[in-house]
Amino acid sequence: EQGTQIGAARVHARIELRSVDMGALCDLQVADWQAIMVRMRACGIEVAGARIVELGTGACPTVPLCMYLAGAAKVFTFDRERRADQQLICELADRLQTHVALIARESGRTLSDVEGYQGALSHAVGRGVSLMIATDNVVDYRAPADASSTSLAEASVDVIVSRSQLEHVPPP
Repeated sequence: EQGTQIGAARVHARIELRSVDMGALCDLQVADWQAIMVRMRACGIEVAGARIVELGTGACPTVPLCMYLAGAAKVFTFDRERRADQQLICELADRLQTHVALIARESGRTLSDVEGYQGALSHAVGRGVSLMIATDNVVDYRAPADASSTSLAEASVDVIVSRSQLEHVPPP
């Protein structure tokens, strides 16, 4: 457990120093999103119109933005610390352009729809618009936040996902 925490801290430090390839990080996280989509489909959960919670967004809100582009109705993100900043979100929104075909294929949306949403997202965050406004109030980034204590109504969420949270789970 301690090694996982140290490893996560090193990655976060490298992101903050920009000594990590953000494009490669985005690509890796898109692959994680794709794996989440496969699991959701296996459970009979469609992303279109879904209300999703993501735990542990980290520095790059890749999974929430992919869910937005895939047609989720709402994506609540919870992170213990605020790591995402406007510049990182701008870089991510631009990089997602290389993944629009994959997002369209995995979500069942048309390529032109995903391209349109991605272009509008990239343009909006590039102008400094907040993530909430840039995603038409779909992505609600909450940090710092405690996912064990939310204001979400009971049974108001269709699925909870997490890309990598082992470093935040206390030992039994």
